[in-house]
Amino acid sequence: MVPRLGVSTHPAIVTRTVVQPTDCPGVEQETLLWAMTDEARAGLCATCAHVRRVPSSRGSVFYLCEQSMRDPSFRQYPVIPVRICSGYAQAPSKPTTECR
Repeated sequence: MVPRLGVSTHPAIVTRTVVQPTDCPGVEQETLLWAMTDEARAGLCATCAHVRRVPSSRGSVFYLCEQSMRDPSFRQYPVIPVRICSGYAQAPSKPTTECR
């Protein structure tokens, strides 16, 4: 049995317990799956108008700061999570499409 980890109460962390069968008849294994939202993982970069998400072939996501192309004081790939940034600008919200 996999030891149960503490379940987070933070709204940006999503947890879920999955029960899976094992090779032994009648024995199940509990696995705690968790994922963080983009806001929790990247901080301000997740909602910035100057960021471009760059996915890698291995599944990682890097956040390219396009402010760095105009101003060398900004890092091209900032250390995540970014909590304070002088160049932060809220990205416009994406329009939602409605089914008709």
